Amino acid sequence: LFCTYTEQGRLYRISCAVLAPLFKFEEDMKDMEILQTLYQPNDD
Repeated sequence: LFCTYTEQGRLYRISCAVLAPLFKFEEDMKDMEILQTLYQPNDD
């Protein structure tokens, strides 16, 4: 099973098994950004 994605106008075909951990990591990082935003003190 292959996933296709484009980046900067180029089309890539890569095994989904290779990409899956990268997408999971990226999602986790987005969650961390949300947590960091929540924990930042307001300067108001």
